[in-house]
Amino acid sequence: MLKLCQAPLHAPCHAAHRRSRCSRGSVHGLLALAVLVAAFSGACDNPLAPESCGSVPEQTIPVGKSASLRVCFNDGDGDRLSLSARSSDKSVVTVVMRGSIVTVTGARAGTTTVTVTAEDPGGLVASVSFAVWVPRVVQLTTGSQPVWSPDGSRVAFVDYGIYGESVSRDIHVIRPGDIATRLTRSEVAPAWYPAWSPDGSRIAFMSGHGGGSAIYVMNADGSGATNLTKDKFPSGAEGPVWSPDGGRIAFRSLRDGNRDIYVMDADGSGVTNLTNHPGFDGSPAWSPDGSRIAFTSHRDGTGEIHVMNADGSGATNLTNNPGLDGSPAWSPDGSRIAFDSHRDGNRDIYVMNADGSGATNLTNSPAHDWFPVWSPDGSRIAFHRGHDLYVVNVDGSGTANLAVNALGHAWSWSPVAWSPDGRTILFNCGRSHVCLVQTSHR
Repeated sequence: MLKLCQAPLHAPCHAAHRRSRCSRGSVHGLLALAVLVAAFSGACDNPLAPESCGSVPEQTIPVGKSASLRVCFNDGDGDRLSLSARSSDKSVVTVVMRGSIVTVTGARAGTTTVTVTAEDPGGLVASVSFAVWVPRVVQLTTGSQPVWSPDGSRVAFVDYGIYGESVSRDIHVIRPGDIATRLTRSEVAPAWYPAWSPDGSRIAFMSGHGGGSAIYVMNADGSGATNLTKDKFPSGAEGPVWSPDGGRIAFRSLRDGNRDIYVMDADGSGVTNLTNHPGFDGSPAWSPDGSRIAFTSHRDGTGEIHVMNADGSGATNLTNNPGLDGSPAWSPDGSRIAFDSHRDGNRDIYVMNADGSGATNLTNSPAHDWFPVWSPDGSRIAFHRGHDLYVVNVDGSGTANLAVNALGHAWSWSPVAWSPDGRTILFNCGRSHVCLVQTSHR
């Protein structure tokens, strides 16, 4: 209890110096009382502190990108709350708070904690914190269409070269942190789409343009390059894909006047037209056990995902939907197939069982999502969203933007490539570069 300056009843304050001292004490006491009364009044009027509505999940934001989140607080007194936000490391992300919306922008690779605080008129506060991760991106080399060797030690890619008066595209190989080695010598015909054999000893690739293209195979050091198809298929051959055992190569060709899927032995023998249908067929993808091949086909009037046995028998339409479906990709265990589709009015990433049942939209975004690629452990799928690189968990949760401008030139559009250990992803970056990005900071 605050006791004001008060003279005893039997001794009134009549001396001048005592009046002065009493007056000063009264003023000071009254001021102190006013402060306490105001504080107690505020606390009495606002006895309940704000409360967060819930936790905020970790955010993944690449350098140069922003994410805006609505942060919710409740106040039992119905007070108007004042919200503020800060980052534990401003060099990693910048933070702006507008109303209940916090916007974080990636500045450099690293992790930080963002804390949003709500304060009521009585000075009572509550806060919620969440982690923000900005992935580290490393520019590996110039070029495009990068693919990891099976052991994860090397990267094959396509790059421009100027040789005398000739400009061409050739296959190169690089060990991260080392200098690239040019493998092909295609001053006249460009080399495209390198594909490692499962044992990493050879590289298949396409050389030439359209009807003049052919499938070649060379040793991993560039020696022993052999034209497997040019003499046999003057109408062109494209997109080599190795079987899991390395014994066969699937590819597309116009040999019979229509684009069909073919298979041949790895030495170029035993060429067989697997689809042999008037409809457009492409994008062959071997099942992990090599017994089946998924592919896209327009034979039913629109793009659909089909599957057939490795000998071409038993072709079945898995999607059977009026929307355009494409880019089939088998899960590592062969139980599911990811693909992109326009069936819901926008291009999204889907997953279905290997028999076509249970198709599920994973991304459901207004942006265009395409080129799904499974992580080695089958837990996530990487894909392009517009020009950016994203990943999503196979249950549709945890969608995260890992890198911006992950596409490059139009001629170099291609799926991304997970490292065998799943810790990094290769992708086209900028206008004509190959980059690596982390897939997790844990």
